Amino acid sequence: MRLVGSNDLGGAASRVGAYWLGREAWAALPQERQTAMAAAMPGVMPQWQAAFDDSTSLRDLAGLSMPIQLLGGAKSTLAARAVTRLLGRNLAQVAKHDLPECDHMAPATVPERVNPFIEQFLVNG
Repeated sequence: MRLVGSNDLGGAASRVGAYWLGREAWAALPQERQTAMAAAMPGVMPQWQAAFDDSTSLRDLAGLSMPIQLLGGAKSTLAARAVTRLLGRNLAQVAKHDLPECDHMAPATVPERVNPFIEQFLVNG
């Protein structure tokens, strides 16, 4: 991400937010959330690099034996929803939840809708 490399964290957050949320939704976010996302941008580059370099296959993931929670936002991008469907069909012990009013960035933008699922999973497995 060129913008992160040139220390334009606001510009990087705007590009990432517009992709994952949509331009209008990004623009509607309170300034404090936009600022928080901008501050998180330096961590995005290594995450993307790790994702692109990962050679884990779907077969590898299907072999996982621990309980897994999979949360998917119905308003996420088509690509994110496709990955969620694929994982939901192939993971052995998956608890899948589709969050109808959420997008990919829901943990950051509407944590009050996501956190109860995480809490329940951590308590009950």
